[in-house]
Amino acid sequence: MKDEGVRNDLLRLPRHRHRHRAENVTVTDALPAGLTFVSSPDGCTATGQQVTCPHARP
Repeated sequence: MKDEGVRNDLLRLPRHRHRHRAENVTVTDALPAGLTFVSSPDGCTATGQQVTCPHARP
């Protein structure tokens, strides 16, 4: 049985391991099976299970 209508917040924290500051970074990740992207206050978008977030903080 699926838990339809249940909200799941998913947080990914990328790491930048260089001494220079990263700019204009785009983070892309796949949603786990069974989850559906609904919205993002940070400008992230989704195509299928692939979520892309532009200008993520390093």
